Amino acid sequence: MKNEIQQSKNQSFMQNKERNKVKMIIQQGFLVVRYQFIELLIRIANLKYKRMGMLKMLMKLQYSYGISFM
Repeated sequence: MKNEIQQSKNQSFMQNKERNKVKMIIQQGFLVVRYQFIELLIRIANLKYKRMGMLKMLMKLQYSYGISFM
């Protein structure tokens, strides 16, 4: 009986570990996608605002997309 309880505890611990691993992978994926999206916006902005300074362009991006770079 004691052995079965211990087994089920171990099993639920392993399941939680797996779940957390999956969560981490998903979160990292979202981060990567978000950074790629921001890079894309910066590229587009670079093409659009070639004559403007980098700082002005970043400010413009912040206002139009609500992304904070700081």
